[in-house]
Amino acid sequence: MLSRVSFFEIESDDTTVVALDVRSDSSALEVIGSLDAELLYRPLDGEPQSILSTTGRGYYVLAIIAPGHEPSSHAINDIAAAASQLESDGRKILLLFPDEASATKFNASDYGELPSNAIIGSDIDGKIRNAIISGLELPDSTPLPLFVVADTFNRIIFNRNGYSINLGEQFHDVLSRVKE
Repeated sequence: MLSRVSFFEIESDDTTVVALDVRSDSSALEVIGSLDAELLYRPLDGEPQSILSTTGRGYYVLAIIAPGHEPSSHAINDIAAAASQLESDGRKILLLFPDEASATKFNASDYGELPSNAIIGSDIDGKIRNAIISGLELPDSTPLPLFVVADTFNRIIFNRNGYSINLGEQFHDVLSRVKE
């Protein structure tokens, strides 16, 4: 519970006006957008399947990344660096390329050891990227990589796009807070 204590004096037969200061928690997670968990993607060497069928109920991390793209490569390295933390969170991490051709260029060994709960695949016809852009009301020109933490009730609670540092730790922080 957030509170604030203030002291003031009230003189006899006088009126005292004190401003009410209602505090809010700026670090609290809240719904910032929506993403349909029934959207389809294609796992590497697999048939199309829904986000929900891969992640099961609950929260997950989803990314649209580009091969050979510096902010995307940096983000993947951050995820690999936090692999043990992200595995302990037990949430799926979907790393999706914009299309199948991009996905085939991905070589996981270039990035160290990715978490065992990470799934590599491709967006089908850009539908997931477009849904994230629309669900967060972002401009169409939003740069990759594009990351969200969402749940299978179609709620997005975290977003990062473009260049960002320590993404693996940020995801771990968010995912551990949704357990509470």
